[in-house]
Amino acid sequence: MNTLLEFIRKHYRTIVKVLALVVSITLIVYIYPREAKFKYEFFKGKPWMHEDLIAEYNFPIYKSEAALTRERDSILKEYKPFFRYDTSIRITQENRFINVFESYWNEYLLDNYNILNGLTGRNRTERQLMERRDEYLQFGRSLLSFIYKKGIVEATDVLEQVDNENFTIVVVKGNLAQDYSYSEVFTQKRAYEYVLQQVANYKLSNKEVHEEAEAFFKNLNLNNFIQPNLFYDKATSERQKETLINEISLTSGMVQEGERIISRGEVVTDSKFKVLESLRREYELRSGDSGNRILIILGQIVLISTILIVLYLFLYHFRREI
Repeated sequence: MNTLLEFIRKHYRTIVKVLALVVSITLIVYIYPREAKFKYEFFKGKPWMHEDLIAEYNFPIYKSEAALTRERDSILKEYKPFFRYDTSIRITQENRFINVFESYWNEYLLDNYNILNGLTGRNRTERQLMERRDEYLQFGRSLLSFIYKKGIVEATDVLEQVDNENFTIVVVKGNLAQDYSYSEVFTQKRAYEYVLQQVANYKLSNKEVHEEAEAFFKNLNLNNFIQPNLFYDKATSERQKETLINEISLTSGMVQEGERIISRGEVVTDSKFKVLESLRREYELRSGDSGNRILIILGQIVLISTILIVLYLFLYHFRREI
């Protein structure tokens, strides 16, 4: 320990100089740019001012951002959102309808026929009312069953942007996925309108009874039993969208090693510009890989160390006071 301290005391100035040199090299290398710069300048519509350019290696021709955006937008027009079919909604609402129907039917009998304890079928009127009750109940259940089988899609931001009735959605029932036109399923609004239309068109042989039936169902308000049973599956839809986007090729051809890219004086056309941009991009990618990066850093360390040592030697011999 004492020997180390004695060594540091004797060589303190030298140690400080070496540390200053090491710190300087480290800082300069740290802030030194490492990106390889493409050595050619070129502009679309201008002549190529450098020597003939020959491909030194194979490289792909990359699509422009504008072309990729157009292709992405075009593919996403074919994108189909996924909706999961919930069978429990139909069962719940149909059972609820039956319970509400029975309660309202008893009120209907009391208000219109002064019957308090239900129908016994002991006379012609009661038998007709029993038949009407069964018919009303069957009509309501069939109507709700039809609507729920087609499906009532929940309102989502995805569907609010749809202005095409032929837009396709994918309905998942259990493990089965099936394409449906957007017009084939109900929205809540369309389901409400369909219920009102069916109630208005409800036919009975007696016009007076028909009007009474229409009033009955309007008061029963079947719209209260309309709930979405097709729910947007965001996770599956986003995966599908991601798959479509990932399938887009980023390139549109290849340039082979030894192929002439452009000659001196030749005008840089759109197609030549795309190839030159692809070469620049490939050059920077290759220069930035891990193997090249290590070589670049080692080269910078050697270069900066040499410069600083030469500077130190110059000051030591010719500007010693500094």
